[in-house]
Amino acid sequence: MKQQNLCVLTRLAAAFAVTLWLAVPSYASEQVIYTFSDTSGGYTPLTKLVYRSGKLYGATTNGGAACKCGVVYELAPDSSGGWTYTTLYEFKGGEDGSVPVGNIIFDAAGNIYGVTGSGGEGQGFGTVYELSPGTGGKWTHAVLYSFFGSEGDGSDPDAGLIMDAAGNFYGTTSSGGTNFNGTVFELTLNSHGVWIETVLYDFDGTDGDSPRAELIMDAKGNFYGTTFSGGTNSDGVVFKLSPSSGGGWSEQVLYSFTGGQDQGFPQAPVRMDSKGNLYGTTIGTEHNILFGTVFQLTPTSSGPWTETTLHTFGLEQSDGAVPAGGLTPDADGNLYGTTNAGGTDYAGTIYKLTPGSGGTWNYDLSYTFTGGDDGGNPSAPLTFGGGAAFGPTTGGPENGQIGNEIVYEFTP
Repeated sequence: MKQQNLCVLTRLAAAFAVTLWLAVPSYASEQVIYTFSDTSGGYTPLTKLVYRSGKLYGATTNGGAACKCGVVYELAPDSSGGWTYTTLYEFKGGEDGSVPVGNIIFDAAGNIYGVTGSGGEGQGFGTVYELSPGTGGKWTHAVLYSFFGSEGDGSDPDAGLIMDAAGNFYGTTSSGGTNFNGTVFELTLNSHGVWIETVLYDFDGTDGDSPRAELIMDAKGNFYGTTFSGGTNSDGVVFKLSPSSGGGWSEQVLYSFTGGQDQGFPQAPVRMDSKGNLYGTTIGTEHNILFGTVFQLTPTSSGPWTETTLHTFGLEQSDGAVPAGGLTPDADGNLYGTTNAGGTDYAGTIYKLTPGSGGTWNYDLSYTFTGGDDGGNPSAPLTFGGGAAFGPTTGGPENGQIGNEIVYEFTP
């Protein structure tokens, strides 16, 4: 899973960082709005937050009274100016699923949808679940689909879902499929009220391996995503999946990372701007002393896409390292992200990229976590809402990292 890879890279970053010494002040404010503990109902908040009607929603991969198999939670502002934490559902670790991963999404009726990385029927290869609000604040859990990892089915999803206008769900599994390199799948509701899974694409390794990020969809119904490994150089790819005129889907590798200056191992979603350019991050490779990039992919008239590295993360305290959470654009077209390591106290950072003239981008280190009460080692992207930005940090000694596990409010 993602957190295991992050721990390896974070330890590497810490080992090299002691030789690089340039303190950087924090340029923006951060306020802790909730601190997790093993008695609070959940901990290890890897999921990107959802801001909805003034409230925040997320999931944790650990915690919960039943088996510490993870929870879905809500944070609501209260009359005292603080935030009230409520556990909406605790996973039991059986057929209901275990270890919620990836994002969560809402439909128009206020139902929540997400995936678990394990649990479910059969061999416990993960589930797609629904949480429906009821009276008295009670939420009802239902499993829409359990992955079986056999007969071509995917297994071990590591990313959440997206929904189209018709209410169909799309996602990825990090393994399973015909070639055991992961899949892209669709869930549709049939006339009998049963959700049917269709594998749209099986990766074979040369075209990508182990997709760990959510998909995005353009106006024409094409999907874009990343795979953590595979491709020409085994350092991951950015891919496009398009519906074929005769049925089925065709995949195109837009870019295969080399493991060199462009580094590799993308595990966050890509973002698309109004011109069709894609933006994303890599978390770096273990075989060089480089710890991630922000990249841009630009389509060309001749077919191949051009990769431009917008920022290369170093180990200096003046920079971050391992940008695992990916990017979040603001209303002005700036790109915000978090790094799991680096910064003044090696506990991670928040950064900003601002478009400049001639296609250039200006990098700004906006905040460095101290690894104390303000949290440390963020692994999720920022969420904008209500005039602020929010996110969780995964820190905590149980992850071999530093800083409290918290939800923070960030003011640029």
